[in-house]
Amino acid sequence: QPKPTGELAEAAFGYALPWTDTGQARLLVAALRDGLRGATTDEAFTQGTTVFPRGTVVFSVGRNGDDLQERLSALLAEHGGELIPMQTSWVDEGPHFGSSSFQDVTMPKVAMAWGMGTSYLSTGSSRYVLERRLGIPVTPIRVQHMGVADLTRYDVLLVPETQRQMPQILGGGGAAAIKEFAEEGGVVIGIGSALGAFGPDDLDLLSLQTEERLSEKEAIDRGSESKVPGTELWSEEDYRDAIRSGSERPDRVPGVLLNADANPDHFLSAGYQEAVALFRGSTIYAPLQEDQGTNVFTYKGADEVLASGYLWDDVRKQVGRKPFVVARNVSDGMVIGFAQDPTTRAYLGGLDLLIANAVVLAPAYTD
Repeated sequence: QPKPTGELAEAAFGYALPWTDTGQARLLVAALRDGLRGATTDEAFTQGTTVFPRGTVVFSVGRNGDDLQERLSALLAEHGGELIPMQTSWVDEGPHFGSSSFQDVTMPKVAMAWGMGTSYLSTGSSRYVLERRLGIPVTPIRVQHMGVADLTRYDVLLVPETQRQMPQILGGGGAAAIKEFAEEGGVVIGIGSALGAFGPDDLDLLSLQTEERLSEKEAIDRGSESKVPGTELWSEEDYRDAIRSGSERPDRVPGVLLNADANPDHFLSAGYQEAVALFRGSTIYAPLQEDQGTNVFTYKGADEVLASGYLWDDVRKQVGRKPFVVARNVSDGMVIGFAQDPTTRAYLGGLDLLIANAVVLAPAYTD
């Protein structure tokens, strides 16, 4: 991103940081690390002819001192980005700065589940994106020590992709500690296979349900279990399909890029109308019901979902409109779930802003 050639113009009220891309997220993190105080909005607002999108962060002179212009100019010169001078606090359309739509945003203190029970690939890529690309320090906490760690020191706990034995390694004490952390105002982020431990049988943080394999055969008469559709079994493959149990998972996908739509009514989708995400494996979750949380990003419908790669036709039909990102308020805190790892190999840079939404903005919306 190009760096500005001159200093910021003087502003009577403050400066707005539009929430539009990863470069803006890096600039925000740099400002927060420098001790500046800002407020983020979950609604767009307008001043004159300028429309500021959801997620925009406002730094006021009143909260940061008369040297705000000088400090932000130095940060712009170092990191690049865009800041817009604001001469007044008056808003022509949208929420005003003193309203509940604006929440204080501070530098998050982030912990990550680490070591035995987690995927070293996921922990590595997640930490790389957070520390190297966004500038957010991460404290690793070993899974087996989670129950005795002081989680009150942190705002965010990230659980990367896990292995099957993770719940056993975590133990009852560790599971209770994570749940208590969320209930007391923390943000817990689960990635990929970690969501398997977020269900009612383990951490009880999300009500996601894994879907079984989609059956294309429908009963002729649903009121009668003695009737089934007629079939023609022309090949050995047809026969294997006919005897396959209906409780199997969908076919495993080596890896494709899928299109996803953003829910415009949730702050976690700030900066997006749609996104492209990697999909691999065979896990497809049913959408959360309204009383279970929010489907923040869902894959596009079957006819539009494939962005790149080859996707089995039955999986393409089944994955349409299913969740990629979900969120749920838990007492004073929040739980965020990524059905697929957005940091895989750290090559999906278009999702870095979404990660910043979860790590930097989400703590502003907890108590």
